[in-house]
Amino acid sequence: FFFQAEDGIRDVAVTGVQTCALPISEKLSEDYVQLVVHDNGVGIAPEHIQRVFDPFFSTRFGRGGSGLGLSITHSLVERTLGGKISVRSEPGQGTRFDIILPRLAPDLHAS
Repeated sequence: FFFQAEDGIRDVAVTGVQTCALPISEKLSEDYVQLVVHDNGVGIAPEHIQRVFDPFFSTRFGRGGSGLGLSITHSLVERTLGGKISVRSEPGQGTRFDIILPRLAPDLHAS
């Protein structure tokens, strides 16, 4: 996930748009925490926003993107850790990912 942010920051060096990815963690309750990562980059096009977590979806094929980073992140957050991940973006205004995680991950080996 943070490699995705790093790629976005690296792209800024080429495009000249100032971008900064900032992780912010806050306690939602005794049972959950939230991690927020946002930037002020170019944002995600509306026609792509619903597909960003799909395996092999990329707008960067041929430029280092495999389309697996956010898909793997989604799987880890939602299936392995029992959390939720969402994305909001507006072209020209940046992108925000909200991750809500239980303070204790589910026991995947419990019967």
